[in-house]
Amino acid sequence: MKGDLAGHILECIGRIRENTAGGRNTFLVSHTLQDAVLRNVLVHDYLGIDIETVWEVVRADVPQLEITVHKMLDRLTR
Repeated sequence: MKGDLAGHILECIGRIRENTAGGRNTFLVSHTLQDAVLRNVLVHDYLGIDIETVWEVVRADVPQLEITVHKMLDRLTR
């Protein structure tokens, strides 16, 4: 069960990597990002999304999150 959650997190990280592989400028004009922003505004009423903050999280925090989740999985499978 715990491994399923960690696996899901890693799957999401993989999607983030795919969607940001082209770098910041490509990310900021991507249809994937535009679709996500529109969906979030419509479904969740998020009007204050700061794209620069999103990019900074992707750049700075996601790689460390991936490392941490891999360590968690290693501990769960011992």
